[in-house]
Amino acid sequence: MMTTTTQKQQKNTHRQHLLQFSLFLLFSSLVQGQQLSHNHLRALQQEEASWMDKLSDFFTDDRCLRTEKNTANSKDLSNWMSKRNLTSTRLLDLTLPGTHNSAAFDLTTELNTNDPDYSTVEEGTFRIPDSVVSQWICGYALTQSLSLSEQLQAGIRYLDLRFDFDSVTNQWRGYHFLWGLEMSVLLEQIATFAKAHPQEVMVLQFGTIYNPGVTAEQKQDYASKITNIFAGQLIPTSIDLQNVTIGELQEAGTSIMAVIRDNEIATLSDVLWDDQNTIENTYAPTDDTDVLKSYNEDRLAEFYNLDTNNTKLYKLQWILTPTVAYIQANPLVGNLYVLAQTANERLVEFKRPTSETNQQLGNILLLDYVEVSPLFDVLDLSQYADGNFVQEEVPEQDTFSSAAKVGLGVGLTMFICGLCCLRKWCKKDKNKD
Repeated sequence: MMTTTTQKQQKNTHRQHLLQFSLFLLFSSLVQGQQLSHNHLRALQQEEASWMDKLSDFFTDDRCLRTEKNTANSKDLSNWMSKRNLTSTRLLDLTLPGTHNSAAFDLTTELNTNDPDYSTVEEGTFRIPDSVVSQWICGYALTQSLSLSEQLQAGIRYLDLRFDFDSVTNQWRGYHFLWGLEMSVLLEQIATFAKAHPQEVMVLQFGTIYNPGVTAEQKQDYASKITNIFAGQLIPTSIDLQNVTIGELQEAGTSIMAVIRDNEIATLSDVLWDDQNTIENTYAPTDDTDVLKSYNEDRLAEFYNLDTNNTKLYKLQWILTPTVAYIQANPLVGNLYVLAQTANERLVEFKRPTSETNQQLGNILLLDYVEVSPLFDVLDLSQYADGNFVQEEVPEQDTFSSAAKVGLGVGLTMFICGLCCLRKWCKKDKNKD
């Protein structure tokens, strides 16, 4: 698979070939007696290059077309923890609403080939070259439409954050198949919310780093970004997680638990929690809602049977994952938004087989596209709303993604070819008569 740099080189090579062909035509016309001045020739070359740039820009995007925000049923739950009487409630007695791949709301079309999930899409798209398929991957890379600050406003208190080191830009960046925003930009969104709402306790889980060339110095930079941006707000690892209450965390002014997957980074500070000893991760890799429901019901039963000395946050994931078969069977209409809608509709069915109300559904319950889910109703949190949800403005985007434009172009080409063939066939048939 080609890197971003190779893609740009290939794009320039294609353009050079077209320019060379146009020059051939121009010099051919000279031989035929059409005299062109040197300045005229240069002007034609520049016009050709400009035309190719415009055509290339029309059919390729630097960024994914962001999913439209459907927040008609969303509420402002910025203060649900402070409005709810949680002074003596243990953190382990709460279910924190969460989002999956939380930073995958704004992505470029640059592929992060270090991402292991990339191989699934690669196989599902019949190994079509990256430069062609990267625009289409957006539908399987975007997992949220709301920014991190909007997710927190909507009531989310667990964020699944995945950062990898981009060797091309020399930056830590968010990713999900495709590269996203720079790490500091994303963390600042969270810090701004946390400072404005200091009584809201949240868990940030920092996922696996896949770039094999990351150095110790770069890992130190990763840790420093977290500790500096959230300075004074991070929950120290000396806290007794088994017994600590929300009230104690609120009183101490430490509202953010940073849980790190990378062990080397986790040991760099006493406010960075080791993932393996802090969160129990569960996950069903399926695109079938019945399998998803059955799996999570089994995990919920395990949660209720945990030892009383348990000190881990138990995480449940209500998400559907596209398989290779799903991708190949749904080349035009398949995407994570469609899968999320299918899964989220059935969230209301998820509970223990008892008559008990307000059941705890693990310590963390996360999903895709939270705004098209009944998550806050299921967790009985909607009653703590401060009013209507307020959307952030999104920079103006094209109405159609580049993938849609390419599809339209292919469709029109096939239609025109069909008309030409029909015309030729009719003419041939007429000559027979």
